[in-house]
Amino acid sequence: MSETPLIQDLAERARALALETSFVVRAPAGSGKTDLLTRRLLKLLAAVDEPEEILAITFTRAATAEMRSRVLHHLEKAAHSSNESLVSAEDERLTLARAALANSERRGWRLLEQPHRLNIETIDSLCLRIAHAQPRLSRLGGQLNPTERGTALYAQAARQTLGRLGGGNAALNESLIHLLELRDNNLPDCEALLSGMLAQRDQWVRAFPLANFRDDEADWDLTRSHLEAPFRRAVKSTLSDAHELLMAEPLLAQQLLELANYACANGNAKVALLAGVKSLPSPDALPVEHWRCLSDFLLTLEGEWRKRVQVTEGFPPGSAGSESKRAKDAMTSLLSRFAQMPDLLAALRAIRGLPKPRYDEDQWRTLRHLFTALRHAVAELRVIFAEQNAVDFTELGIAARAVLSDEEAGPDRLLALSGNIRHLLIDEFQDTSRSQHELVRRLVRAWDEGDDRTCFLVGDPMQSIYMFRQAEVELFYRVESEGLLSEDHCVACEPLQLSTNFRSHAGLTERWNDIFAAVFGERSEGSTVAVPFSPSFAAELAMQGDAVHIHPQIIGAADRRPTPEEKQHAHQQEAQQILDIIERHLPAIERAEENGEEYRVAVLVRARQHLAEIVRLLRERAIPFRAVELETLAERQELLDLLSLTRALLHPMDRIAWLSVLRAPWCGLRLADLHLLTGRDDRDQKRIPMLDLIERHLPLLETEPRRRASRVVEILKQAMASRFVGLHAASFSQWIERTWRSLGGPECVDAAGYENAHVYFRMLDAIAPDGLACLTEDFESELARLFAQPDPTVSERAGVQLMTIHKAKGLGFDVVVVPGLDRKPASDRQSLIVSLEQTDPDGNDEMLVAPIGSKGGEKHPTYAWVQRQRDLRVDEERKRLLYVACTRARRELHLLGTATMTASGLQPGDRKSLLCAAWPAVQQEFAAAMQAAQAATENLLPFPEPVATEAGLELAAAAQSTPALKLRRLKNIADTRPDLKNVTVTGTNRPDPLAAAEFARPEGTRRARIIGSTVHALLDAASGGAGSASLRQRAHLLLRAAAFSGKALQEAVQEAVAAVENSLRDPHGSWILRQRADAESEASWTGYFEGALQTLRADRVFNAGAEPLSDGSGFTWIVDYKHSDPSGKPVADFLTHQREQYAPQLARYAGALRAIRGNHLRFRFGLYYPRIPRLDWWAED
Repeated sequence: MSETPLIQDLAERARALALETSFVVRAPAGSGKTDLLTRRLLKLLAAVDEPEEILAITFTRAATAEMRSRVLHHLEKAAHSSNESLVSAEDERLTLARAALANSERRGWRLLEQPHRLNIETIDSLCLRIAHAQPRLSRLGGQLNPTERGTALYAQAARQTLGRLGGGNAALNESLIHLLELRDNNLPDCEALLSGMLAQRDQWVRAFPLANFRDDEADWDLTRSHLEAPFRRAVKSTLSDAHELLMAEPLLAQQLLELANYACANGNAKVALLAGVKSLPSPDALPVEHWRCLSDFLLTLEGEWRKRVQVTEGFPPGSAGSESKRAKDAMTSLLSRFAQMPDLLAALRAIRGLPKPRYDEDQWRTLRHLFTALRHAVAELRVIFAEQNAVDFTELGIAARAVLSDEEAGPDRLLALSGNIRHLLIDEFQDTSRSQHELVRRLVRAWDEGDDRTCFLVGDPMQSIYMFRQAEVELFYRVESEGLLSEDHCVACEPLQLSTNFRSHAGLTERWNDIFAAVFGERSEGSTVAVPFSPSFAAELAMQGDAVHIHPQIIGAADRRPTPEEKQHAHQQEAQQILDIIERHLPAIERAEENGEEYRVAVLVRARQHLAEIVRLLRERAIPFRAVELETLAERQELLDLLSLTRALLHPMDRIAWLSVLRAPWCGLRLADLHLLTGRDDRDQKRIPMLDLIERHLPLLETEPRRRASRVVEILKQAMASRFVGLHAASFSQWIERTWRSLGGPECVDAAGYENAHVYFRMLDAIAPDGLACLTEDFESELARLFAQPDPTVSERAGVQLMTIHKAKGLGFDVVVVPGLDRKPASDRQSLIVSLEQTDPDGNDEMLVAPIGSKGGEKHPTYAWVQRQRDLRVDEERKRLLYVACTRARRELHLLGTATMTASGLQPGDRKSLLCAAWPAVQQEFAAAMQAAQAATENLLPFPEPVATEAGLELAAAAQSTPALKLRRLKNIADTRPDLKNVTVTGTNRPDPLAAAEFARPEGTRRARIIGSTVHALLDAASGGAGSASLRQRAHLLLRAAAFSGKALQEAVQEAVAAVENSLRDPHGSWILRQRADAESEASWTGYFEGALQTLRADRVFNAGAEPLSDGSGFTWIVDYKHSDPSGKPVADFLTHQREQYAPQLARYAGALRAIRGNHLRFRFGLYYPRIPRLDWWAED
C-alpha cells in the first residue's frame, strides 16, 4: 500500500481562479475539471455586471445540465447556510457562492429565482441562438427546429438530386451520369454515398465553398490549385528529407546512381527512369517517379532493406574479379551501409506511398463532377429544411459562423453579434472540430487586448476520441502554443496541467502510469498526431489487493493459424470469465441497493456486437443489467411484433405481416397451423385478402389454436371497423396502441419491452392518420436508428451496466471490465470523397481531398495516401480510447483479450485492435500466460486412442446439446380483459357511523387532475434520483396512457415537467425530495383506522429537523403535493384555504403512523405547491 499522496496540483488549481488571465487547462481523467469550471464560474459571477457576460459552452446536454446543477446547488447551499456551518471541504465553494449571491442581490439578478440567466449551453444551442437572432446573415428564415435525425433528410436530398437526371441542367446531368458510371449504375449505392457526404458537409464545404462560386474555368482552376497544394507540399517535404539524408554521404549517393545505371543496363526495367542520371540533383529537379525507382531499387516489396541482389535486380552472377562480381559486391556493401541509417529507411518507405503532386485528368474530372453533384445536393437539402421546418446541427454551425463572419460589421457590432460576452469557458476543449474552433475564434475576434476579457478552456488530449465527429486534438496543442488566433488578434492562453485524480485510488493510478507511458510512447518533436502521456496521482490510498487484472488467452500455434472453433471457444471463455467477475460483485451490489448507495459494475466494449455472448450468459443466469444504447429497436422481438401488427392493419395483402401477428405471443400459432390458414400453398388463393383467407380456414384448426386465432381475428376486425371513430380517431399512434393492448400486448412483454413499445408509439405520433408512412423505407431506417430502452427495473446507481466505451466517457464505475481487446470494429463504408483537414508547417489550415474510384477497381494512389494520413490519426486515437476505458474505474479494472501464437512469436492480432495498442504494456503478461499454459501441457499424459466404436455413438457423444425452440404464448388468453367490478377496500366495509366523515378531494377539470397525478408520479421519481430526460419520458408515457395526443400532449408534458423542475430548483422542494435512507414516497398504510378498514397514502414522509431546510431526525414530516395555484387570488388567502381543507387529512396520516410506529413520534405537516413553488408548513397541535 502506498502512502497517502498529496494533492500535488493545489497551486495550479488556485492559479486557475485568476480572473484576469486566460487559461488552457489539461485535466486528466478524474481530476475534477467540472468542479474547477464551476469554481471559476462562481467567482466570475461575483465580478461581472450581468450574468449573461459569462458564456460556458459544453458539448452535450448532460454536461450542460451537470454544470448548471452544480452551480445552482452551491448557490442554494450558500443561501441557506450560515458562516458557522462551513465544513473544510466546502469552504471555497461556499465562499465563492456567497460572493456571487451578494453580487446578484446588489444588482437585482435574482439568480435563484431566474436560473435561466446562467449562460450555460451546448455549442449547438449557441449556434441556434446566434443563427435565429440574425436570420438575414444566417440565411435561415423562420424558426427552424433542430433535428438530431438528419439521416432521413440527407437520403431524401440525395434521392431528389439523382432524380434531376435527365433534367434541363446539362452540367448536373453530366455529373450524375459520371457518378453512376463510377458505381456501376447502382442507384442505391450512389444515394448512400451522396447522403453520407451531406452528413459530413461541415468538413468538405470549406474545401469547396458553395457561396460566390461562378462555376467558370477560372474558378475551377483556382480550386484545383488550392486542393493540389497540400500534395505538392507533402511530396516536396518527403523528397527533401530523403535528399538530405542521402547527401549527408555524397560518395554513397554517387555510388548508388552508378549501380542503378549498371542494373538498368543489365535488364532491371524497374529502374529504367534512372538511366543516364549521373548525380543526385535537387528534390525539385527529379520527379517523384524517379525517387520511387530508387526506393524500389533498395527495398523489398515488404519495405525492408534488400539482403542480397540477383539477376532479376540487374546483377548477374560472375566469377571472381569480373565486373559483375565487383558490381554485386559493391551493391551488397552499399545496402549494408544504408541499413545503418534508420531514418533513410523511413524516408524511402514514405516515398513509396507518396501521392502524385497533381491530380491526373481523370481524377480531376471525377472530383469536379462530384463537387457539382454535391453542390446541388446541398441546395436540395436546404429546400427540404425549409419545407419541413427543420435544420440539422451542421447547418446551424455553418449559419452561426456566417453571422460572426460579417465583414461589414465593426468591433461594436461584432461584440453584439457574439452576445457581448466577456468571459468564455469551454468544457471538453479537446473534442472541438475545426469548424467549432473557427466559431470560437470568431466569438473573440473583436476582443481588444487589455479589456479584461478571458477564455478558460479545459480538456484532456488523452481523452480525445471523437475523430468520427471531426474532433482534432492538435487544435488543443495549437492553442497552448499560439493562443486563440483570430485574423489580426490573439487571445494568449496560459497552459496549466492538473495531475491529481479524485476518482480512482492509488492502486489503479500507479499501474496506469506504467501502462500508458508504454502505450503512448514518446511524442516526436513537431508531431501533430501523437499525444504525450501525462501521469496522474490519486488523492486516495491504494486499496488492498491488485486493482488491475489482466486476463490473457492464447490461441493458435507456431505451425498453424487458429481455427474458427478456437476463436469461438476463446470468445465463450472470455464471456464466462466476465460472468465470474460480475457474480463475485453481486453481494456488494445487493448491499448497495439495500442501503441506497452506489455500486456499479460496467462492461465496456468497443462495438455493441462484442456483447452478444455476455448478454446471453447474463440472461441465462437471470442477472439483471442495463444495456445503454446497445440494442436497436429493430432487433427487439416486441418491436418486430408491433411492426407486423402495424403493417397487417394497413395492408390486407401483406401475408408475412398477418402470419407474424398470428405467430406473436398474444396468439402463438404453430407453423403447421399457419400453413393451414394460408391455404396450403394453393396458388388460387394468393389473391384473397388475408383476413378473408384466415376466416375461411379457421374451421380447419384444432380447438385450442382455433380459439386463439378467432380471438385475434375478432379484435383486428373491430380495430379496422373503429379506426376513424371515437376518441382516438385522429391519432394513428393511439389506434395501434389500443389494438396492441386489446390483443394483450402488455402482458407479453417485460418491463424493458413495455418501455420499448412506448418508444415505438412515440415514433408513431409523428405519422399522419392514414399511417402510410409506416410502409416506407424511411420509416424502417428511422426505426433502425432508435435504441432499445434500458431495463427500468435495474437501478442506475447499483447494478450491472453494459455500454460502449464512447458512451461511458465522463462516467465512473466501481468495477470496469473491458473485454474483446483483440477484436476490431466494423470497417467504415468507403466515402465518396476522402478528406482530411490538417495544419501546414506555416500554421494554416489545409484540406486533403481525393475522389473515390470506380466500383471494384483499385484505390487510386492519392485516395490511398489521404486514407493513410487518416489512419495514422485513427491509430493514435485507439490508444486514447483504451485510456478512456481504463480510467472509468474507481476500485477494479479487468482487461480481457486473446493473443495469437504464430511462427514469428506471440502476436496481438489485428492492427486495428485495442490489444495491438496495449501490446507494449501487456506483452509480458501474455507471454507469461503462454509459458504457464505450455508448462501445464508438458505435464499431461497423452490420452490413449479409443478402440473402434460405432460412428453413430461417437457423433452423438461429440454433438453439442442445442436447446429446443420454445413457442411463447400468452397465458390465460381468454381472461385478458376481466369482467369484474372495480371496488375499493373501504367499499367492502361499512365505516362506523360515528367516525369522521370521509375526506372529499375536489375534482377539478379532467386535464388538471391528470396532470396533477402525473406531477405526483414525477416527483416520486425525482426523489429517487431520476434525471431530466427520464422524467420527461415518464411524463410522456403517463399522459399518453390518459389519451393525450398531439399538441395537447406536448403542452401537458411541458407543464408537468416544468412543475417538477421548479421543485428541484426551489430550496424547499429540493430539501423535500432529497434522498434519505428513511424517506418514503407515495407511502401507503392499510388497517383499521377510526373504526374502519382504510388505505391511506401520503405523498412524502421523511425524518428531519423541526424547521424546513434543517437536518436531523427528531421530527417526522408528512408532506402532500398540490398542483393547484392561486389563479389571481392573494397567495396568503389561497394557502389558508388550502390548509383548512387538507389539514384534517394530514392529521389522519399522523394518526395512522402513530398506530403503526408508536406514540413517541413528533410530526410536522406541509403542503407543497410545485407550480408556485411554495411550502406551507405547520406544527402538530
